[in-house]
Amino acid sequence: MSSRSGSLVPVVAPVAVAAVVATGLAVVVNLATGGGSWWLWVVVVALTVAGAGTSLWQYQRQSTTSPTSDHSVSARGERSVAIGRDAHGDITTGDQNRPTSA
Repeated sequence: MSSRSGSLVPVVAPVAVAAVVATGLAVVVNLATGGGSWWLWVVVVALTVAGAGTSLWQYQRQSTTSPTSDHSVSARGERSVAIGRDAHGDITTGDQNRPTSA
């Protein structure tokens, strides 16, 4: 799993926030349904909104994460081949003029 900075922080942060919010929501719902104060329902609503926001945040992070490189490649050495994306065909390096599939 790759991320922009090369660490797991961009992935772990939204997941950790979601876990804390979901756990807090479960605890508060349990307290509120057990005859707790009215303000516990306000906390339930706030945590529900925070959970929805965290889910959207996770979705955004996953859909906008750019690759770790700009896809620029270079080939060094005699008869070297560099491919920046998927290879859609045969690659020949000049060795007896026989194609080698990618």
